[in-house]
Amino acid sequence: MTGQTTSFANGAVTVPAADLGWTPAVATGGDAEGTVTAGPSVASALAAKSSSGLSTPGKLASVAAGSGLGTANLGSGLELRIPDTSPTGTYTSTLTLTLVSP
Repeated sequence: MTGQTTSFANGAVTVPAADLGWTPAVATGGDAEGTVTAGPSVASALAAKSSSGLSTPGKLASVAAGSGLGTANLGSGLELRIPDTSPTGTYTSTLTLTLVSP
C-alpha cells in the first residue's frame, strides 16, 4: 500500500505536497497471513532537503509475497511543515492511498 498527496491549496496560495511527510505503523488487531511490515518514514522536504515528501508515492506497508489474506490495521503519523510566511487560512489537499493485491 502506498500513499501520495497533492499540493495544499488555499485559493491561489499553494504549499507543495513535498512538505508533507509520514511515519507509517502497523497496529495490532489484524488477522493478515504472513508478516505485514510498515514502510519507511518519509521526511518533509522542509525537514530534509533531499526528500520529495509525499509528492511521490511513499510505502505505507507491505506483505511478503505469497501471503497477505486477511486484514491489517495500518496507520501513520503525518508531519506537515509549511513556511512561516504562508498566509493563514484553510488549505486542502487530496491523499490517495493505493492498495495492490497479489
